[in-house]
Amino acid sequence: MINLIAGERLVPELMQKELTGERLAEELKKLLDKKQNEAVQRRLKEATKRLGEGGASGRAAKVILRTVRSWKEKNESKE
Repeated sequence: MINLIAGERLVPELMQKELTGERLAEELKKLLDKKQNEAVQRRLKEATKRLGEGGASGRAAKVILRTVRSWKEKNESKE
């Protein structure tokens, strides 16, 4: 998900057959390199800033409730 938010491949997304002990160890070893780790951390912070403040699910729920209530009111007035 973070790669989609960033618009680039920041971290590997090892799924299903790609997630092997060998592959996981390979990726973890990369993070042991201090410069590479710092670069990844910096890019991750930039990407997470795009998400804004926390509470997105609560804000989304409020918008959905407003929309449903509005839709319900319009349909009830037609009856």
